[in-house]
Amino acid sequence: MKTLFKVWGAMLLFALIACACAAAAYWLWGPPDYSQTLLHIDDTSITIGTPTNWLVGALGVALALLIVVTVVPTVVVLSLALAAVGVAIGMAAAALGLLIPLSPFLLIGWLIWRALRGPKPAAMPAPAPAAPPPPAATIAA
Repeated sequence: MKTLFKVWGAMLLFALIACACAAAAYWLWGPPDYSQTLLHIDDTSITIGTPTNWLVGALGVALALLIVVTVVPTVVVLSLALAAVGVAIGMAAAALGLLIPLSPFLLIGWLIWRALRGPKPAAMPAPAPAAPPPPAATIAA
């Protein structure tokens, strides 16, 4: 489990560093110089985005990565844990379910064992109680 948290922490740290680098690049050099993206489909031009939306997009992707890094491992670990608990409950139910049909055989086996084990050794009698101590001597004046 420690390894899982180490990997999880490393991925989270990497995502935070990438986000910080993107923010630092924006503050140092400003937004990138590019023209708006134009799509030309069947004589129709479509403009997508503006030059200043790249930081919001990068931060959105970083936020999505942070969510994926935290939610996906949690869901995987919880689903595996719940599956293991379900298997354990199923095995316990199967074992208890086998006790009812096998109970006559268990009773017969116990009776045979009791009949064949021989007599019990006699218990030793309890020791006699110790005599009470003599009374304390008194001095007559």
